[in-house]
Amino acid sequence: MATTITDLNTNVRSLCGDPSTTELAVATVQRYLEQFALRWINKRRPKVTLTSFDTVADQQDYDEIPATAYAVRNVYWIAGSYEFFSDSLQNYYVQALENTDVHMAGYRTVDNPALVEIMLKALQEYNVNFRGEGFGTPERLIRLVPVPGVSGDAVYFDYWAPRWSSIVAVDLLTEYQDAVELYAAGRLLGGPLAIKRGLIRGSRGYSGGGGQNEKELAKQYLEDAEGLCPVAGAVFARG
Repeated sequence: MATTITDLNTNVRSLCGDPSTTELAVATVQRYLEQFALRWINKRRPKVTLTSFDTVADQQDYDEIPATAYAVRNVYWIAGSYEFFSDSLQNYYVQALENTDVHMAGYRTVDNPALVEIMLKALQEYNVNFRGEGFGTPERLIRLVPVPGVSGDAVYFDYWAPRWSSIVAVDLLTEYQDAVELYAAGRLLGGPLAIKRGLIRGSRGYSGGGGQNEKELAKQYLEDAEGLCPVAGAVFARG
């Protein structure tokens, strides 16, 4: 039976010491799972997508980066008469960059990541068909250098984007359920619960933690979550 948002809510509440729904509303836990935890896991395990557009003569900047993209990785500007990224190669390229179970010449790229580097370096052999350089700008545009002199050249670029649209996606929870639950619990303990309990317990004559215990446990939970799901790429820091 598939794990539901209710199941996750119950598990996170247990990690937080089973607070009542008055102290910690069901909707609050759900929001931390569906927003904060989902954003965190997507940035730690983003997918890679390869797409393309055509140049326009004398136009340097192109508004082609999808709104959902985190960042542009590579830009390949190729002569219009030359086709390097066939449909089958595009599929292989993306899978290889994501380090999935892709085979090349009888070897698994998971076991031989150097093969992916070899494939990417092989692109240098096609320099004669590459027109120049390209990169993503802070304004989320693709900028080509030099300015294209002709229309119809192919510009391919790959980018990081969210992998999952739902926190209860089966392939997400199969591997990362513990991580997302710990992350959500850590954020709740270090935020709403620490604040509320700090205010309640901070009165005169009380010798308890005043929210400090919650903050210490939150720190441990967040560290445990990061240990279960290390950052996949150097472009992303703590989520």
